Amino acid sequence: MHGVNDAVKQVIELIQSGRLQEARSLCEQRCRSAPDHAQAWFLLGAIHGQFGQFSEAETCCRRVVELEPLMPAAHYNLGVALLRQNRPNEAVTSFTRAVQLNPGFAEAFHDLGNALQMQGMLDAAVENYRKAIDLNPSLAEAYHNLARVLHQQRRLDAAIDSYRTAVRCQPDNALMHFNLGTALWEQGAIEAAAQSCREAIRIKPDFVEAHLNLGAALQCLGRFDESSETYRRVLGMKPDAVEAHVNLGLVLWQSGRSAEAIESCARAIALRPGLAPAHNTMALALWDTGRLEEAAEHCRAALAGDPSFAEAHNTLATVLKDQSRPDEAIAHYREAIALDPSFARAHSNLLFTLNYVETLDGPAVLQEHLRWAQLHAVASQGVPSSHENDRDPGRRLRIGYLSPDFYQHSVALFIEPILAAHDRAQVEVYCYANVTRRDAMTDRLKGLADHWRDIAAASDTRVAELIREDRIDILVDLAGHTAGNRLPLFAHRPAPVQVTYLGYLNTTGMAAMDYRFTDAWCDPPGVSDDLHTETLIRLEGGLLCLGVPHDSPEVGALPALRSGFATFGCFNNSAKITPDVIALWGEILRSVPDSHLLLKSKQFADPVNRRRYLGLFGEQGIEPARVELEGVGMWREYLERHHRVDIALDPFPYAGGTVTCHALWMGVPVITLAGRLGFARTGVSILSAIGLPELIADSRADYVAKVVALARDFDRLERLRVGLRARMQDSPLMDSRRCVATLEKSYRQMWRRWCEGPDGLRTPVDQV
Repeated sequence: MHGVNDAVKQVIELIQSGRLQEARSLCEQRCRSAPDHAQAWFLLGAIHGQFGQFSEAETCCRRVVELEPLMPAAHYNLGVALLRQNRPNEAVTSFTRAVQLNPGFAEAFHDLGNALQMQGMLDAAVENYRKAIDLNPSLAEAYHNLARVLHQQRRLDAAIDSYRTAVRCQPDNALMHFNLGTALWEQGAIEAAAQSCREAIRIKPDFVEAHLNLGAALQCLGRFDESSETYRRVLGMKPDAVEAHVNLGLVLWQSGRSAEAIESCARAIALRPGLAPAHNTMALALWDTGRLEEAAEHCRAALAGDPSFAEAHNTLATVLKDQSRPDEAIAHYREAIALDPSFARAHSNLLFTLNYVETLDGPAVLQEHLRWAQLHAVASQGVPSSHENDRDPGRRLRIGYLSPDFYQHSVALFIEPILAAHDRAQVEVYCYANVTRRDAMTDRLKGLADHWRDIAAASDTRVAELIREDRIDILVDLAGHTAGNRLPLFAHRPAPVQVTYLGYLNTTGMAAMDYRFTDAWCDPPGVSDDLHTETLIRLEGGLLCLGVPHDSPEVGALPALRSGFATFGCFNNSAKITPDVIALWGEILRSVPDSHLLLKSKQFADPVNRRRYLGLFGEQGIEPARVELEGVGMWREYLERHHRVDIALDPFPYAGGTVTCHALWMGVPVITLAGRLGFARTGVSILSAIGLPELIADSRADYVAKVVALARDFDRLERLRVGLRARMQDSPLMDSRRCVATLEKSYRQMWRRWCEGPDGLRTPVDQV
């Protein structure tokens, strides 16, 4: 036996020196020569484990347990061998016996937790990880695995605490930093998540998954250049990393670089042809460049690869909407919502698109808005039920404007003069920018705000907390159910008074939205009040406040005097030019035989879309030579194109707003058809504000008659053209002091009502 013990010592020395092959050979010899020597079998099992030979390790450990049944380490090693063979049930028995024999065996409690976790017994796993930590507070793996189970249980705060302890115990473990970053991401702590990914990459520079997550975090933070560079680093390490190609495509699209996004998605599709997210992102980029038919094809390819992909239904619906096929679009939005009832963005898109359908009645549309609010506008638990704002009715007010459109966008054109004209003795202006595509307009607006908050990367809960910290008195939503809205955070009621304005001329459907600004032209008293959850505040002088369009050319001469015929035009989004609109415009073109029509929209860059529209006009008996379809160019070129238009035709039922103002500014009169609800009466508001109610039609027949009569009266057209710009400048539409004084009077009345009543009580506000 003495010789056997000497051999065991020799085996141990070989193991310690890393000479495992020699150690295994010697150990096998000793086990054959002394088959009852437990220590030799124990060491041989450990060596097999080092080589990953877990079946052989199991055999050795079972022999040790037979020889020394009270040896805790033997039961523990047997449990490890069983666990590595994916036999957690049997492993639990071995680990349990090990801790029974040695209640201070921290590693055994830890691996018992692992075996229980593999069986889905998460609470029991947590209990055993905590026992291991109590016994050995420096056991990093126990903290790490405890965190993973807590993470799996969605106990994020506790998981993050445990991950943090793990990385303190073992700061150079890349995987621990990576998993901490994942939990922080899910908690909404995006900046902290990015930092954890950076730590993982510092330790392990080729950690592809950490680079991908860092790219996603930077993308979420709106740092698109850094994000795209991170994805490019992944592709430098792994050129066939499909996820990196897809994510790069998405961030390029988000940053307005759609042509590059198309290239990146094409590479992803070449690597994995049926990958639904790649096709969906390709569709978004193609849609952004006006290539609608190709975008629709890629949406359908995405759905062929994954029929349950709600995002692809949402994208396809948006493409169909822009192809002026609202009924089909609505069907796909509904399918997206059916697949993912939490998909608030798709549901908002559905609500927006309902405004394009003339046959839907107001109560039905209201019910859909109420359904949206029921699903998506529910504040999380823990939201404070009251506000600590100083109830002084006469003090300076903090007004917060929240929008995704603080860039070159129609909303920005109307809010810019308001921000500039606010009386800083009366109000302090905060802007909450949910903006991903920044430009020169963003910088201008930022310069007009007293305080600017970038919120694109923050969760609704965090933004609501920030608004409370800023002690905003009146929070104004500028988006409604348009793209990029943050309506769900209003359900948290971060401000005592909440108002919606400008972006969406319909109800939000939210009980938490107290008021909506409108005017008596858009929403005549008694017509649509019952179709809103908000109290309507009708602004005297009009809803809109237009600033002077920057870099605008002079008004050109009447083109009809040169050509000898009238040219009609419409530069609205083609989604508004439905077959119903085309039928009425076809009647106009037939009634004015020599006339032409110029349509300009991003979507007309698509030759397939152009052919479709020319076909629709052909069905009305209008030959293609009389209809010109153009995509949208640069800003100044867009304005200058009005030099070719004599009369602008407003679409219906969703009337133009910004485009109508631009046409009038360039001397082009606009004929509008008065609808029933606000989104169908924007033209009514604008033309009434500038004193041209005679351009408002009250029926389709009246619309045709007014257009035809004006098209035949070149003298009147010339008088209008020459005087329109001055008329606008002298009107309430461009009187920013008028508009702001009216707004501030309304804000003051809202505030006084809140100060007088219990918190959250909505009381009437006088019309101003």
